[in-house]
Amino acid sequence: ALFNFFISKVRENLHVAFCISPIGDSFRGYCRMYPAIVSGTTFDWFLPWPEEALTEVAMKFLNGAELTTEDPNLIANIASVFGNSHTAVIHQSTKMQIEQKRHNYVTPTNYLELVK
Repeated sequence: ALFNFFISKVRENLHVAFCISPIGDSFRGYCRMYPAIVSGTTFDWFLPWPEEALTEVAMKFLNGAELTTEDPNLIANIASVFGNSHTAVIHQSTKMQIEQKRHNYVTPTNYLELVK
């Protein structure tokens, strides 16, 4: 009876932190062998994307778009606006969390949906 009580409490309260770098082939291999890594977990990305990376991603998407313009810098300027906007939203979300105790999660997926 005592052992069963112990096991039930462990099942209720045990949390596992599985830390692995998402870069490289090992992560991909783990996800193939153990699909629950993707379907039953929460991913926390600890480092924000630098603004230069955001701008480069936007440039890649915008170069594939059909934009007709005389100005050769238009695509670079639009990509810069995307990067600046995402960074500004991250800063304002942090400010909102401090002042209002409300979370607004800003993820790379949000950015990719914006750029598409």
